[in-house]
This record gives sequence, structure tokens and C-alpha cells, in this order.
Amino acid sequence: MKRIGRIIDMVFEKELRAYYLIALCSVCFILFYSAFSSPLYPGLYAWDAASFMLGGKIIANGGVLYLDYFDQKGPILFFIHALGHALFGQRIGIFIIQVVFFCISALFMYKIARLFINDNKKAFGAVFLSVLLFGVTFENGALTEELSLPFILSVQYFILKFLKEADGLHNPFCAFWYGICVAAIGLTRVTNATLCCSMILCVAILLASRKKVRNLLQNIFAFLLGVACVIIPVFLYFYEKDAMEQMLLGIYGFSTGYALHGLNKGLQGWIAWILKSMPLIAVILAAPVYVKKSSKELGICVFFSGIMILLSLCLGNSYMHYFTLAVPLYLVGICMMQNLMNGKNLKNTLCNLWQKKGVYICIFLALIFTWGYYGARLVIYSGGNLLKFTTHYYKEESDLHRKQASVIPEEDKGYVLAYNIPAKWYMETDTIPCFRYAAFQEDFRRGIPEMDEEFEDMFENTPPKWIAVGELEQVEMYVLKEALERKYELVSEVDGISIFKLNAETLE
Repeated sequence: MKRIGRIIDMVFEKELRAYYLIALCSVCFILFYSAFSSPLYPGLYAWDAASFMLGGKIIANGGVLYLDYFDQKGPILFFIHALGHALFGQRIGIFIIQVVFFCISALFMYKIARLFINDNKKAFGAVFLSVLLFGVTFENGALTEELSLPFILSVQYFILKFLKEADGLHNPFCAFWYGICVAAIGLTRVTNATLCCSMILCVAILLASRKKVRNLLQNIFAFLLGVACVIIPVFLYFYEKDAMEQMLLGIYGFSTGYALHGLNKGLQGWIAWILKSMPLIAVILAAPVYVKKSSKELGICVFFSGIMILLSLCLGNSYMHYFTLAVPLYLVGICMMQNLMNGKNLKNTLCNLWQKKGVYICIFLALIFTWGYYGARLVIYSGGNLLKFTTHYYKEESDLHRKQASVIPEEDKGYVLAYNIPAKWYMETDTIPCFRYAAFQEDFRRGIPEMDEEFEDMFENTPPKWIAVGELEQVEMYVLKEALERKYELVSEVDGISIFKLNAETLE
């Protein structure tokens, strides 16, 4: 009985109680904010998340990524979705994986906070303030940034722990883990690895400056070994499937053009980007203060990493979910401020900052803008999710698509192509594309000139039995328009979506 009592005491000791609370909050957070997978919002799909789920579904059903379904994201993301689909089903499977991933992320966030803050409640408060930003950047969940968080935060924790302890030598086993994480993130979405790579580079420079050459070489070897453990099996798989070239085109070729295209935002776009970047800007401004008053190495690392993430967030279309990647550093910024306060009253500290000049006033203004902008967005997003949960208004559209697609026989649901329609249409109608450019075709055409030739070859040799086209008058692809006129007959036209059936003469 005494042993059982000791086990119970251990299970409910203060530190573990914090872990239980974080895990419970993580489940509730994903349940409410990840609307694209949560059981609270049955049948809700949209854009990127649906595209990833569709890719996972195709892989789980025996398809080969990039050959049977093309996307510009890396294969690890789709393997995660495929695992969820294979184990539990397409929505609940990825939801369960998200819960596990976010619990791990939140626990590492708490461990990072504890590196700076001794008090459990204050550390939990720092995590809570950071997680509030996720309520804005999640954009209904199941996206690449969210699924990269466990890797990012674990690397950040071990590096910050090393910098805080400052014992001179870095553990090569940690470097091995960094390699695994960087490779996994890089094979999901390249720019997601910016924070990890920046902090790892800082560690390498620090070891070199301290003339720890042997330790540096050990860590480089361990890091490369970790990278190889992820990259080699993935590359061998796609080489064996004769899909290596297409994988590299998807991850690096097409994505490079897309990333650089995002630099042309215009004045309004850049203003929006600055507002979204305010949490990160506040941390970058605070880092030199931390260098001066607390830890030089840690402050420089945070400053450099913040600058690199800020630059990477300029790329692409700067959607709100990109800024999920800045939240781990925002957590560090909160913890650094807590350190600098040294038990002082928050109100007095902010007043003192305001009374000083230069960087202190900038930090204060950045914090005000952060909570003004992000606070308003949080209210809007939370209200929108509450509305979706209580009314399920989105089901009207999905039910309409499902009803329209009922003209497609069950045996033909694997011979369908949707053009100029989001990938969510396949999920809503429980169909599977028969051509690898299944969605976002107009976007892919800009980066893949030979795509029209592939369409022409498909219509000549293996035309889809069914084609769904969104906004028919806006279709620019001549090959598709010609095929619809010569080989297909219009069966249904509802809500801007036209469904065509391959005519009997062509089938013969």
C-alpha cells in the first residue's frame, strides 16, 4: 500500500500536474481551433488542409506521391497524413496525430519556459500567452507549420538549454537529433527549418569561437548522420518508384519560384506583413537588451534566428499560418522579459521602459501592436469557429457538392478530375483523382510549362470518365476546353461547378 501511495504521489506531484494540464489544454485547443480535422466540425474541408488529406488518402490507397498526386510540399507531410488515414480514417486519423504532436509541442514550450522561469505558474502563463497566438496563426489547422512544431521546439529547447548552461561542450547526441529534425522539416516545407538551422549555426559558431574543434567535428558528424537517417530512406523510396525527379521538382523547383513571387506584395501587402510580424519584431528588439543585461550567447542566438525567420517570412504569399513559425521565438521573448524583470511588477516595468529612449520604446510599441492586431484576429477567428460549431453552416455547400456528384457511379469514383476546383471537392464527394495534377492546376501551370502537354497526352490516351470544372468561363487551358467540346457531354451544372461525362463514342 505504501508503494502504491508513493506512485500516486509521484503521478500527482506539482511538475507532472503541469504536464497533465498542458496536455488537456492541448487537446481542447486542437478540438476547437483545428476545424479542418476536428470532430466538432464534421465534413468541413478547405484548400491546403484538404489537399494534404487527399494526398495522404491516395498514398494510403497504394498511390505514389508526385506520380499519382502532385503537390509542392515535401513527402513527410503526406506520409503523416497517410499514416492517420491508414490507422483511423481520413479526418479522425490526422486529428489524433495533431493532438499528439501539439501535446509534444506544448510540453517542449513549457520546458523552454522553465529554463528561464523557476515558478510553475509563471512558466505556464508564458506558454498560455504564446499559445494564444496559435489561435490566430493555425487557420483551422492540419498545415505544415503546425506539424513541424514538435521538431522545431525540441531543437530550440536543447539549444537554449546548452546556451543557458554554457558548460563549453555540446552533446553530439543532441546534434544527431537536430539532423533528424532538420531533414524531417526540410522534407515537409523547406522554409519551416529556418529557426532550427539558424540556432544550429549559432551553436557551431560558438564552438568554433571557443576553439572546441574536436567537439565541433563530433557534432557535425552526428548532425549529418541524423540527416542521412531521414533523407536516405525517403530518396531510396522515390528512386525505386521512379519519382525522384518529380519529388525534387515539387519540393525545390516549383517552390522556389513561388517563394520569390511573394516578394511583390505591394504597399498594402507589406503593411499587413509588418503587422503579422510584430511579435517577432518585439523579440528581435528585446534580444540586444538581453545580450547586455543577461546572457550574451543566448541573446545573440535569439537575435540572429529572429532576423532569419523574419526574412523567410517575406517569401511566398505571407499567409497568416506562416507566422506559426515565429511563435516559438515569441515564447522565448516573453521568458527573456520575465528574466529581465527579476520579480518586478509588470506595470512598473512597462512604465520604466516607456520612460526610456530608443529600443525600449520600440519594444513597448511592438508589444502594443502585437496584442492589438493579434487580439482582434483571435476574437474574429474564435467567433468564426464558434459559429461554425454551433450552426454547421458550411454543410450546405458540401451537401450540395455531394448531391451533385451523386451522378457519378460508385465504380467510377476513381476516374474523376476536378479542374479549377479546390481539393476539398474530392473529399466532400469521396472521389479520387485519376490525374496527378488534381487541384490548383492554374497555379501549377505558371511553374510547370510542360503541364499542358501532359494534359494533352492524358486526353488522347486515358481521358477521365468524369470531369468537374469550376467557373467554366474562366478556364484558360485550351487543351481542356477542346476536350470538353469534342469528347464530353454536360451532365450537371450547380453552384458554379459543371460536371461532364465522357461520351459513349469516345469510350468505344
